[in-house]
Amino acid sequence: MTTQIAIETWTLSWSAIRDEFRARLRGLHLDPWWEHARLLRVMGCSHGYAWNIQQTYNQRRGSNLLLSPLDWLLVEHFALYDIPLRGIARGIHKMFDRRDRAPEIQHINSLAYCDQAILKETQLIKEASVGSHGYDWDPDERPTPHTLLLAVPPAGRMTFAAMQSERQVDRVAEIFQVGIVFTVYPDPWHKSEAQARYGVNLEFLDEAPCNGLDPEPANPFLHGSGPAGRRTASRQPFLQEAR
Repeated sequence: MTTQIAIETWTLSWSAIRDEFRARLRGLHLDPWWEHARLLRVMGCSHGYAWNIQQTYNQRRGSNLLLSPLDWLLVEHFALYDIPLRGIARGIHKMFDRRDRAPEIQHINSLAYCDQAILKETQLIKEASVGSHGYDWDPDERPTPHTLLLAVPPAGRMTFAAMQSERQVDRVAEIFQVGIVFTVYPDPWHKSEAQARYGVNLEFLDEAPCNGLDPEPANPFLHGSGPAGRRTASRQPFLQEAR
C-alpha cells in the first residue's frame, strides 16, 4: 500500500499542484473547480491502471461520470492484490452483459457490483497461466504508485468543468510525475462504508481552502453512490479470496 512517506510527500506537493492548475486554467470559461478541489487520497496504483478501469466501466455504463470515493478504494485494492486489467475488463463486461439480458437488473451504479465477476475472471486467467511466469502484464498496467485522488464538490457544473480540464490536468500531472483522478466530496455514508469495508479513514489530507465552501452531500446521480449502488457487505471476503 501507499507508504506514509509518500502520503506526506504528495500532501506537501498538493499546494504547488493546485497553484499550477490556477495558473493554467484561469481565464478559461470553466467553473473554478481547482479552488475547491481537495486531496482525498494518495492511491498506490499507476494512473494508467486507474484510468483504464474508469474508462472501461464508464464506457459500459454509457456515461462519463466520476467514480465514487468507494469505487476508487476498490480500484486501489485491485492494484494491491495484482488484479490484471484483463480480468477487470472481463468482469465488468460480464456484469453489464448480464444486466443487458436481465430486465430486473436496472442499474449498475457502482464498480462494486462487478467485483465478484472480476475475481472469477482473474482466477480463470491465473489458471490459464499455470506453467508460465505469471500474469502477462502490459508495462503501463502494472500497479505502481502514485495517483492522487482529488475530490470536487458534487455540484454538476463543477464536476463537469473538472472533467473538461482533462488535457491541462494531464499536463500538470506530467510536470509533477504523478497520476491524477477525480471523485466528489465524500458524504457521511461514504466515510462509514470506507471504514467498514477497507478500514480506511476517508478524510481530506489537505487543509480546507479559504473559499467559504462547505462540503455538500454527494449527489447520487453524479456517480455510483446512490442507494442502488450501495453495498453494505464487507470487502474482506474479496481481499481474502484475492490473495
